Amino acid sequence: MLKHNKNMKRLLSLTFLVIVPLFVLVYMMDSKKFTLQIPKYYPIIENGDTTGYHSIPNFSFYAQDGSVFNKDSLMGKTHLAYFFFTRCPGICMDMNENMKLVQEKFKHNPNIKIVAYTVDPGHDTVNVLRRYGLKHDIDIKHWKLLTGPAQEIYKLAQEGYKITAQTSEDGTIDFVHSERFVLVDREGVIRGTCDGTNKKEVEAFNAHVTHVDLSYRRNEGESIFH
Repeated sequence: MLKHNKNMKRLLSLTFLVIVPLFVLVYMMDSKKFTLQIPKYYPIIENGDTTGYHSIPNFSFYAQDGSVFNKDSLMGKTHLAYFFFTRCPGICMDMNENMKLVQEKFKHNPNIKIVAYTVDPGHDTVNVLRRYGLKHDIDIKHWKLLTGPAQEIYKLAQEGYKITAQTSEDGTIDFVHSERFVLVDREGVIRGTCDGTNKKEVEAFNAHVTHVDLSYRRNEGESIFH
């Protein structure tokens, strides 16, 4: 009888330790009073006050299936962007492999997209990008590979996403582009970056992506648990 009572106490203690924190978490995440504090970057300052935030400007390029893809295509979506090229002998392969982790993580979430811009559009035509996507198991529903006029792509990288993308000035390599993955919310505001060549950093950054997405879904009254 004594042994039975001890087992019951252990069971009740374990239940308390597991169930109570779970109910607290559910309450916090569903409560309208709970706000996920994910920073916004590049504030617009007027007369010493923040009046808004820099947002990704309009653009219009072609995806790997030949369709036009522009800023409106990302309306209502959170997206991760990066710059690469298919003939890249360096960091691009690591970036693409790590982005597959993001694709797998959010494959059932239609609100999160991946957008990759080539910095070598002279070579990376629609057909080249299509073959590249098939070769690397890129799901076109979630992951767009974009090509277009080179100078427009470079300008979008530098002035829009605030990262480097350009031709090499010294001729030692063909192109220079950042290794960063850039997280952008539904308003086009930058919410963070991570090192796309670092697998552990990308895996950790997935939580950041989730929080930005959840902040919108909670505000819309959508259940965040599936």
